[in-house]
Amino acid sequence: MVIKLKRNLKIGMQGNDVKALHEALIAVGFSVNGTPRHFGQETKNAVEEIQKRLGMKVSGLVNQPFFDRLTNPFILKGQVPNSTETPLLGPGSEFSTSR
Repeated sequence: MVIKLKRNLKIGMQGNDVKALHEALIAVGFSVNGTPRHFGQETKNAVEEIQKRLGMKVSGLVNQPFFDRLTNPFILKGQVPNSTETPLLGPGSEFSTSR
């Protein structure tokens, strides 16, 4: 399912779009404690870490291109069809936080 953000997300924001971000972060192995619909410091830290790992500008802001990369199962796991590389994010990746 493709989710289109109606706004860019940043620290201090709340809403269902932030909840969707939390779900995507959890899916790739990041722990996001706190209020499920609140973009707090832990969420910002996770976003910045992913931006860094993906070679993106580290801003802590979530725009549509970042969200699309985060929620795309091939980009998300660093996989392409027939790839044998270690996933960039998520379970089994070099950077997994769920070890």
